Amino acid sequence: MLILSRQKDEKIRFPDLGISVQVIDIRGSRVRLGVHAPLEVRVLRDELKDHKKGAGSKQTVFRIPQELRHEMRNALNEVMLMLHVYQTKQEACLAAKDSSAKQLDANLAFETIIDKLKQFAAHDSLTSGKSEPPPQAIQPANGSRMLLVEDNANERELLAGFLRISGQTVATAADGTEAIEYLERETAPDLMLVDMLMPRCDGRTLIKHLRSKQRFDEMQIYVTSGRSASEAGLDQEQHRLNGWFLKPLDPKLLAETLIVQSRNA
Repeated sequence: MLILSRQKDEKIRFPDLGISVQVIDIRGSRVRLGVHAPLEVRVLRDELKDHKKGAGSKQTVFRIPQELRHEMRNALNEVMLMLHVYQTKQEACLAAKDSSAKQLDANLAFETIIDKLKQFAAHDSLTSGKSEPPPQAIQPANGSRMLLVEDNANERELLAGFLRISGQTVATAADGTEAIEYLERETAPDLMLVDMLMPRCDGRTLIKHLRSKQRFDEMQIYVTSGRSASEAGLDQEQHRLNGWFLKPLDPKLLAETLIVQSRNA
């Protein structure tokens, strides 16, 4: 749950969903809210969530297209990652004796969140469209050596940054093709974290390719996706998947799981 403090006339916007919530008035312990949403989005008070419609009434069900659901999950996942990175930096700041540098780092993380929300408001694209450099080689470290395969540039760098803060060494690839090219020239990492929907070579194709190669038998493979394994056409046992994380992610739970699993491997 994301908790925010708002004053009168301030708004919370979900630009990709076309929804905004505005604080209209504050009187004592009661707050009046104004909710603006598209017609196809149902808005109910919590006490009415189980309310049964009267006899003879019709309920219209609107289904969001799968591609749009994927974009919405990615947008929510991106903001969730930003907030967790900011929270982690703030915790490090509070724990440090001389916190000036760490506070600056945390402030920069917060400014990144604000910039991203402004991009959403301006309906900017989720990716920059710029060509990405090839993945960098992983250097030995005390934590696990990971390869993160994710086509969304912002999600990729945010999650990689969070995992690095957690003590892991992370290389990145923008899709399955880059991941295969990386593995051909570098030592296989301890584990891979793979998105499903990617251009050129998607997660399903990449995983099947890796599991057909004996040299990758010991490498753990985890999936991050807005879809379940069955929806993605994969069998977790058959393809020897070590974990499946649904988006939006809980980065802390993800990092803790990967760290524990890699230590037990």
